[in-house]
Amino acid sequence: MPAAVSTVEEGLAAIAAGLAEDEMANARVLADDIVPLMPDLGAEGEHQILLSCQANIRIVVQLLRRPSVAGGGPVTGDDVPTPPPPPSETLRYMDMLVHRSLDVESLLDGYRVGHAALWRSCARIAFERVDDPTLLRPVLEATSEIVFRFINAALRRLREEYRSSRLAHLRWPTARKIAVIHDLLHLRTDPDPAELSMVLGYEVSRRNVGFVVRVEDDPSGSEAATAAVLAERIAALSPGSGRPLVLPTGGNSAWMWIAVTNPIDGPITPDYQLAISRLGEKVGATVGIGEPGDGLTGFRETHEQAQEALDTALRIGRPLARYGSVALISVLSSHPERARRMMRWYLGPLAGDTPANDRLRETLRMLLDTHLNQREAARRMRVHAHTVGYRLQRIEELLGCPVTERAIELHAALAIYDTLPSST
Repeated sequence: MPAAVSTVEEGLAAIAAGLAEDEMANARVLADDIVPLMPDLGAEGEHQILLSCQANIRIVVQLLRRPSVAGGGPVTGDDVPTPPPPPSETLRYMDMLVHRSLDVESLLDGYRVGHAALWRSCARIAFERVDDPTLLRPVLEATSEIVFRFINAALRRLREEYRSSRLAHLRWPTARKIAVIHDLLHLRTDPDPAELSMVLGYEVSRRNVGFVVRVEDDPSGSEAATAAVLAERIAALSPGSGRPLVLPTGGNSAWMWIAVTNPIDGPITPDYQLAISRLGEKVGATVGIGEPGDGLTGFRETHEQAQEALDTALRIGRPLARYGSVALISVLSSHPERARRMMRWYLGPLAGDTPANDRLRETLRMLLDTHLNQREAARRMRVHAHTVGYRLQRIEELLGCPVTERAIELHAALAIYDTLPSST
């Protein structure tokens, strides 16, 4: 039970406590309002926006806890703490926008929208924790002044930082490559492949596989270089793939394309994926891989697949995802709770986490993969065909219907069970 509030300082401290106690929930409220302003960044951008919101809330909490406001009198400029600069998480988000040729106004609009959402959270906490109606108004005024000053200073600083970073970026040799890739992906331009290959120093007309690499946030702010180096290491794990095209894309990520030398599957073998997963786990990275694509259209498509695979990997908490393996779950995981609800509905008792259900789900999965061929399922599982028959009978008893009536839905439900972590 929060202590009774009798002064403005105590009221500010109460609001700070409320923000800190539910930091993640409050950050998600802000992020949910900001994310729609940046639709082109996907889950990668959503993750960075959430980190930025958390960091900004922490700063506001610190400011609310150390004002010089005395008693319940009016708040003056001298009473309000000097606002610090925007947090490093926000600057890394800004760096992502710089590298991807996105306008700073989207970031500034996000700050304004976040300001409104943060103020609503502060007001809600104040009404919950400040019982004295004569004290509530000065507490809200002091809070408003502190939050406004911080946001206003942050907007000025971000505009200056963006301008400086943008000028530095344009002098960088890689900037030209990123600019033409941006036009190819977002403006859907169709440049001459020979000219594009000359600008990029990479042959785009071949069969290519796209990668998107993201590393965890580092207070040193060196993620962009780390992501690019990691992409080079991933390319080196694939023998005979040739020199990759690696583009640091700001914040904490890099894009990469490598040429396919194997006409069937390229470099994406199970052993290669395992090696990437181990490398990613070691350095705190997430990797999305597209499917091999031919020519300019394939160059664009495999990158977009890799981005979607990365988005899915971030949502489901895996170090690596290949598009062909997660395309279905990519659609479903955009609404994880709805997906889990669907899974529980179709699997029913089979959704229970027990050894017996593990065996039944494995059998159901194999039966669906073999089009209900019990002999083939038994062969693959190395059990007797009668065992598969008994298990199928049990599965249909638990489901309350024949498997054939819901084969597609059961396939999707099993994919959700296998891929999405349980909600807590």
